[in-house]
Amino acid sequence: MAFRSPLCSRLAWLGLVLALALFSFIRAQADSPDQEAIQKANHALYDGIREESLPNGLKIYLKPIADSPLVTVMTVYKVGSADEDLSQTGLSHYLEHLMFKGTDKLMPGDIDKLTQRVGGQNNAYTTQDFTCFHFDFPASSWHVALDVEADRMRNLRLDEKHEFEKEKGAVISELNGNEDEPWDLENKSLLPLLFGPKSPYGHPIIGEKKQVADATAEVIKAYYDKWYHPNNACLVIVGGFDPDKAMARIKELFGPIPAAKLPERKQATPIERKGPVSKEIPSKFDADRLVMGFNTGRVGEPEDYVFDIIQQVLSGGKTGRLYRRLVIEQEIAGEVTSSNQVNRLPGSFVIQLEVMKGKERKKAEQALLHELKELAEKPVGDAELKRAKRSIIASNIFDREGVHELADAIMNTVA
Repeated sequence: MAFRSPLCSRLAWLGLVLALALFSFIRAQADSPDQEAIQKANHALYDGIREESLPNGLKIYLKPIADSPLVTVMTVYKVGSADEDLSQTGLSHYLEHLMFKGTDKLMPGDIDKLTQRVGGQNNAYTTQDFTCFHFDFPASSWHVALDVEADRMRNLRLDEKHEFEKEKGAVISELNGNEDEPWDLENKSLLPLLFGPKSPYGHPIIGEKKQVADATAEVIKAYYDKWYHPNNACLVIVGGFDPDKAMARIKELFGPIPAAKLPERKQATPIERKGPVSKEIPSKFDADRLVMGFNTGRVGEPEDYVFDIIQQVLSGGKTGRLYRRLVIEQEIAGEVTSSNQVNRLPGSFVIQLEVMKGKERKKAEQALLHELKELAEKPVGDAELKRAKRSIIASNIFDREGVHELADAIMNTVA
């Protein structure tokens, strides 16, 4: 948990015992007719996906949507911050930036110009487990994205002409800016306590500042050569396109790129902890804060879906228990949220609470623990449980109505 006073924040981990209690109370209730409705709603989103593989190992997922004026193209590489050596963190995110700086054919700014010329958008993001690049284009010109992705899959240039050092400054500026935002330093401090300082998940995705500053073009190039290959990538295309023509072009552009021998990915580090762990850190904000983390399981395991329900019960908007009781009724918190953070390796369930000014942080902690204890010991009523499930179903459907959002959902399923 992380508390913040005018001089410091306190972080603590409460252990797996309470999390297991949360598992037990809700897992039995999760098996209901509503669960079947959730599954049907989710399955309907993915009907009609065409799955292909090239001989070089590239995985392709095509979801044509008749009459859609847009097409989203996502390319994901199965490498993220968890794959970095602890002496060289931040490489995945830094490389994400550099992938827009060009090749022999593309100079800095060219990818953005190509995108803007056809009225599209591009961006990318890095997680602990993968790096995703995406383009949103009009259906008449979406193929430009394939040209870019095929070129930079193996032809990236990392040198002064392609703004290697200039982009390093942009990454460090992003890192500094993040640390001026609420919760960034608290969450960074939680990671080594929750997962262990030598764990793949024990450091921030953006990396340690000094290691980013010290990264050389040679180091980044070696990392790129290690992971950026067709047999470590997935291509997802969703929207108004002809799948047969798309596959023909994909084979033409990506087919000649050879596969490579990939390194083994890092695995979870055993967690040895006899009890709760806490830490106080300096903070630049006025309100006291706490961050509470529980070790959990992997994405797709039964507990993953249980924790989705727990999250909804606890902090599903203003009807969530934590907001209703700590913010509205007791007026002890100004903000409280929870999140189910599952990944390729065992993840976490995290609760963030900002203490109301003038209130004691110890009382805020006790109030939060009381709510978790009640959730663990008393079954959730039928009405509250049904409301939580309906909210999950609705978000699963409405959050994927757009072409980009559906592509992202497919990508997260296959990455």
